[in-house]
Amino acid sequence: MTPHLVRTFAKVNLSLLVYPPNDQGMHPIYSIFQNISLFDELEITESNTFQITCSNPNVPTNNLNLLSKIYSHFKNILSTGFKIHLKKNIPMGGGLGGGSSNAAGFLQYLNKSQNWNFSTNKLITISKLFGSDIAFFLVGGTAIVTGTGNIVTSVPQKLLKPLLLLMPNIHCNTKDIYDSFDKQLKPKLPNKESIETINRNHIGTNSLKKAVFGKHKLFHHLEQTCTSFNKALHLSGSGACCFIKCDSESESHTIQNILKDTYPSLKTEIYLPINTGITIEM
Repeated sequence: MTPHLVRTFAKVNLSLLVYPPNDQGMHPIYSIFQNISLFDELEITESNTFQITCSNPNVPTNNLNLLSKIYSHFKNILSTGFKIHLKKNIPMGGGLGGGSSNAAGFLQYLNKSQNWNFSTNKLITISKLFGSDIAFFLVGGTAIVTGTGNIVTSVPQKLLKPLLLLMPNIHCNTKDIYDSFDKQLKPKLPNKESIETINRNHIGTNSLKKAVFGKHKLFHHLEQTCTSFNKALHLSGSGACCFIKCDSESESHTIQNILKDTYPSLKTEIYLPINTGITIEM
């Protein structure tokens, strides 16, 4: 049987404002999420059992995986099991939402293959059982994301030029980064002006940048290098991936070559902003 192919696209936070934690210990945010052309692939085959395999041995394939949690939640109403092979291209612990995008892709696939015909809003409600960031990928494209990541409002795409993505071999634990943010003596908190700036420009500040960049001196070296050719280094989510907004494909290649010469072990790729979070080929 030919597998069904689900592509789940990464996101970058073009900006990210973080508020102090609420009574549940969760941090409300105000962020612009943007899908980019980097994607994972889920090859899904119907089966009598459920099994996950992955091209990256560091990805858990047991009941810790969000795909397994989703299957376990719905297995009593599913008409079949599934064998899923995950081709992992989105870095883990990079702030690009790979796990959440995979979960959204599987939910969309179940909605289609099982003829649930749920609306996007219904799927978003379901997704909250498994994680707050999943909601964005069910909407996709460009969106203002608020609440604890669970409130998604689509907006017109402003970013049309390439992004040069920097993917250092550093894993940033989200909880550790937020803990470091909370321990800052005077964290810069969002205000009306900062929100208006983000709404106007989309690309802006990331409240977690100080916490992330304080974890490894490589980030400071990268930022100094970017400053030398008048480019800002932007952090996505809670790191460790960063990006540079380029004015053309030619410029993105020029900067990429400079970084390759200066940091030979640093992985860099050029991606385009896109207007979808998931594609499914049945």
